[in-house]
Amino acid sequence: MIKEREMMEKSENQNLRRIERRDQIKKIAQIQQYERETFFEKLQEKSYKLQEFMNQKNIMAIKRKEISSEMSKKKEEYMQKFDKIFKKKQIDVKKHLKT
Repeated sequence: MIKEREMMEKSENQNLRRIERRDQIKKIAQIQQYERETFFEKLQEKSYKLQEFMNQKNIMAIKRKEISSEMSKKKEEYMQKFDKIFKKKQIDVKKHLKT
């Protein structure tokens, strides 16, 4: 009877250890799953931020081109006006010299 009882206790202890190991494995698997999910979420967030940054960079490049083009047009306008004024003064000077 004592041996049977010892055998039962031993068997029960083995079952408890097996159950504890299984529970530990489940906990480890859950922790790993959580870590994978958080890593994936962080990765997605970084990807979103990078995409936003690239969009902003593209917008800035477009605006820079627009401003540059506008400045070139204004520069050309002012150069033409300056040339007209300068040419008129030369003409006026020549007229005054002839008379």
